[in-house]
Amino acid sequence: MDGKIFAYGLCLLAIIVGTSFWTYTMDIDEAHKNVELARQQLSAVEDGIKHGQAWIVARKEASAQISAAGIIEQQNQKLRDEIAVLKQQRVDVAKVFLGSIERARGDLLGRVMAEVTLATGTTLKQASIQSIDPEITVFQHSEGVSKVPTTILPSTLLDRLRFGYQPEGVAISPSVVESTSSSGSSGNTIYSRPTATRIDTSASDSLTRLGMNSTILTNDQKKKKALPPPRDPNRIKVEGDPALWKNVERTSIGRAYIPGQGWLKVGADGPIPGSARSP
Repeated sequence: MDGKIFAYGLCLLAIIVGTSFWTYTMDIDEAHKNVELARQQLSAVEDGIKHGQAWIVARKEASAQISAAGIIEQQNQKLRDEIAVLKQQRVDVAKVFLGSIERARGDLLGRVMAEVTLATGTTLKQASIQSIDPEITVFQHSEGVSKVPTTILPSTLLDRLRFGYQPEGVAISPSVVESTSSSGSSGNTIYSRPTATRIDTSASDSLTRLGMNSTILTNDQKKKKALPPPRDPNRIKVEGDPALWKNVERTSIGRAYIPGQGWLKVGADGPIPGSARSP
């Protein structure tokens, strides 16, 4: 009896010990899981801290770059303002230079020059400029009045006239300079005090400009083929008119049909020659 009680006690003790060990292992596993979860959370927190630190550093760098960009933009604006001032000064200088050119052109009008040697070798004596533009210059000289292309003037005159000078940013309209009997200026016409009598050459200037291409037109006309001479009517009556073949729509034996004229004979007895179909 005592042995059975002792055996039961040992079994109960074994059950209690096994249950306690099983409960302990379960708690250990749960603790391991909690530790692993805590480690993961800690790793996530560390990553977040690192990301936040990197973001803070990036924001600081961006702020520094924005500040530097603002400083650079201020410097660029100063440079743009300086460039605008320089461009305006350049335009002002160009306007002054154009004014000097216009005055130089006006001073040449009516001034009597002892000799003017053109680029072609022609020499005009006691010459004075009556009118001038980029295309034609009118001289009054000892032998009369001459109209010459402006491009063949002496280099010294061309340097003073400066036709074709186009400064950037300054609008220039075509300049026509004519001598008048009063002083002053209006628009592009320069008024000066000429020493020679003014001669109105506007009509002849237009004719001169139109005549500049006369040689070219003549050469073009020479290239045109001459028209063939008209055929002899008596010969057409005898031989027939080959031009009638152009209107023939259909033919038959010894005949040809022309709209509006009907069937006509072909050959020696008819108006249409039978030997050829071309005039």
